[in-house]
Amino acid sequence: HKTIVFGAPRKMDMKSMRQPLIEIGHKLQQAMQRVAPEEQHKKEKLEKQQISQNIVRRIEEETKLIRQRKDEIERRKEESERRKDIEEQKAIAAQRKQEMLEAAAERERQEKERIQRHREREEQLKKEAELLKNKEMLEEMKKQADMTKTSNLKIEGKKLIDIDIDDMAGFDPNKIIAAREAQRQRERQEKIRLRKLESKRVDHLARALREEEQEYLEEWADDIVAEDESYVEKAQDKEIEEQRVKHDEGLEERATLISYKAPTDVWAEGLLEARRAAHKEAEREREKRCLQKAIDLKIQRARQRAKEAAA
Repeated sequence: HKTIVFGAPRKMDMKSMRQPLIEIGHKLQQAMQRVAPEEQHKKEKLEKQQISQNIVRRIEEETKLIRQRKDEIERRKEESERRKDIEEQKAIAAQRKQEMLEAAAERERQEKERIQRHREREEQLKKEAELLKNKEMLEEMKKQADMTKTSNLKIEGKKLIDIDIDDMAGFDPNKIIAAREAQRQRERQEKIRLRKLESKRVDHLARALREEEQEYLEEWADDIVAEDESYVEKAQDKEIEEQRVKHDEGLEERATLISYKAPTDVWAEGLLEARRAAHKEAEREREKRCLQKAIDLKIQRARQRAKEAAA
């Protein structure tokens, strides 16, 4: 058997010594009851009297302490719920703000895409129009080249007669315009040269014929001017009459359609009113769902706290 030496300098393992010490205490208490039972009885009676005297005060103190703890628990619970509500409101506000920002960003993105598509469409139309213009210019230049025998004209090292519409897309528009101006300059110079040659071949008979024709030409010019003025006056009168008829038709059409304006406005307002009512109803349903969700979350947290407190 091992012995216990009280006051020994070496350390003891209290975990292994707990049960033996408890047994020694019980045995000492039993020995005291056998040796001095009256003293033990008197001591127990005195302790009971002190307990009975202090029990009311202790009950009041315990009750007061329990109430204080309960009030503190309720206060902390209300404070926690209030903080949760504030956090939920902040979260809802932040979510709405985020949704608004995302919607604004989406509208801006769609607007940019629309502008980009519009710009690309305009550029495409511009390229197509320029290609069509270059095609017409090429055909005209080829016709003029056949007429004036200037087919040796070149654009970026390629002869005019060898150029087709597919080659126009790779040419510089400025060079095409420059080639067109060069062709026109050649045509002008050719006309000047031909006129000079013709003027050299004019003889006296031709000059006499022109002098005789001059008087008739002046009369013919006067007749043409008179006919042109008469034609212009008739055309103007006809145009004025057509405009007057169109104006009268427009007035009749306006008078016919004006009677449908009020019913059309009422019908459109009815459609808008129905859409407004549906929109307001959808807003109320959304707010109701958000409120119900907040209530459910609050109840769920209260139940969770109750479970944790019970555990």
